[in-house]
Amino acid sequence: MVNIITGGSDSVREDLFTDKIKEAAQQGRDVLVIVPDQFSFDYEKKLYDSMGAKLFNGIRTAGFNRLAEKITEKYGGYSRENAGDNARMILMYKAVRRFSKEGGVKFYKKSLDKGSFISELIDLTGKLRQSGVTPDDLALAADRLEGTVSLKLADLSRLFRYYLDELDNAQMKDEVSEMAAAAELAKEREYFKGADIFVSSFNSFTYDEEKIIDLCISQGAGFTISLLMDNDSVKSFHSHSFAVTVRTEQQITDMAKAHNKSINMILADRREGRSYDIGFLGRELFNYSRAGYTAQSEDVKIFSADDVYEETDFICAEICRLVREENYRFSDIACTARDLSKFAPVLESMFEKYD
Repeated sequence: MVNIITGGSDSVREDLFTDKIKEAAQQGRDVLVIVPDQFSFDYEKKLYDSMGAKLFNGIRTAGFNRLAEKITEKYGGYSRENAGDNARMILMYKAVRRFSKEGGVKFYKKSLDKGSFISELIDLTGKLRQSGVTPDDLALAADRLEGTVSLKLADLSRLFRYYLDELDNAQMKDEVSEMAAAAELAKEREYFKGADIFVSSFNSFTYDEEKIIDLCISQGAGFTISLLMDNDSVKSFHSHSFAVTVRTEQQITDMAKAHNKSINMILADRREGRSYDIGFLGRELFNYSRAGYTAQSEDVKIFSADDVYEETDFICAEICRLVREENYRFSDIACTARDLSKFAPVLESMFEKYD
């Protein structure tokens, strides 16, 4: 059985998901919970608080990278040292020097001596590997296309191949190659056989992660995934922000059908007692012909600032007011941004100023 639980951020989606984990644990089943590596500690704490120590100690939790490590530790088969940032930089530099020395550069001749080009290549090859694209794929595409695109792909194909050669010569691996090897081991040894697998906090998967998910569905006794997706927005508006998640839902459905697994679609209800103001904003945010809001809003406020310093100053002052005057705790408050890297330096100094 494949369970797909969908719902917005104001739904009971995660409650339903946690209940299913708890139910499987109570039945003494082999439970594996997969969440992003960077969220695993917080998610483990959440599960511990929800399930209690006895049930929690009977389940396994891991991110994909940690899961790959566990698979290779159990079965062996990929005992190479991980290539860190500096090692990848050196190996890519050697690949570029080899490319330049052998000649036949079609497009990137002027870029080969630039340090920034090497950094861009490392980022690009990582994305290509995560997407399952090989040097042969790039070379084939270069043959089929014409013009500048063909020349670029031909160069990138050789650079990509030389980088993989350097990685192999150095007897090193990266996270992507380890995950690919782990997927092969898991398939061969039926690592997920009989397990109840639960997946949450993803909206898409890399190529190798998809391989592991496919194995979870084919080998596991049960598979449950929780997807953050406002079903009302998806049904009502073409301009919603859940296109990637909708595609992931379809991928899971296709995998389940390919392995003749029954599919159970669960639409999570909205929580009771939510703010009408925020609910209205959620419904109309992606609607191009959005309706006007005539009532006085208590829960949604807009502040317009001249720059990021004025904006963060207001945010910090408002946080302090909520804590001092309205009995909030700092842990009750979240500060979010589209791109936190732009705000982080200013926020850090302003947070320190306001203690």
